[in-house]
Amino acid sequence: MINESQVNKIPLDLTLYDHYEIPQDFMAFEIHFSDVSQMQCDELEHDYYINGYKIFHTELQRSSGDLFHYKLIVAKAPLLFSGSNQSGN
Repeated sequence: MINESQVNKIPLDLTLYDHYEIPQDFMAFEIHFSDVSQMQCDELEHDYYINGYKIFHTELQRSSGDLFHYKLIVAKAPLLFSGSNQSGN
């Protein structure tokens, strides 16, 4: 289980959208996890994926023993309402 002190999630700087090839209308985040296992990294990727995020970049650096610093760049498309008549007719 990962606790809040192991996670730092910030909005991705708009100047980096082009670098990671993220569409400008997406909402992107840079997320850092400290002292996590490789299995936890896999689980984190899966969790973001099933919650509608697209993963644009991952970075894994060993911190100590079997633990890692893990960086994810994720983004989510804006919600679009389609298939319904919004005028109420």
